[in-house]
Amino acid sequence: MAKQTQDLEFVTKNELASMLKVTARTVSNYVRKGAIPPPVKVGRRALWRRVTVAQMFETLESATAFQNQANFLGREIALAKEAAARSVEGFANVQESTEKSA
Repeated sequence: MAKQTQDLEFVTKNELASMLKVTARTVSNYVRKGAIPPPVKVGRRALWRRVTVAQMFETLESATAFQNQANFLGREIALAKEAAARSVEGFANVQESTEKSA
């Protein structure tokens, strides 16, 4: 019974890899780089707590939403700069033609 409870509370590297849609080796690389938390050792097995995995996914979702918002704002700023540059160019052209006709 303890093993069944333990299996419900933890995920293996292969299960985590499947959830992330990467290989088990990539999971190891993520751990090494600090991108995901290290596993806990249960006997000789390296396992991740399901709670930790859920928190990790929440963090990833928040980060993705933030990045999407930042990308959107970055595009909006770039468009505003382009519009401002066109306006300045247009103003300069109007000013030049006014000066030439005077």
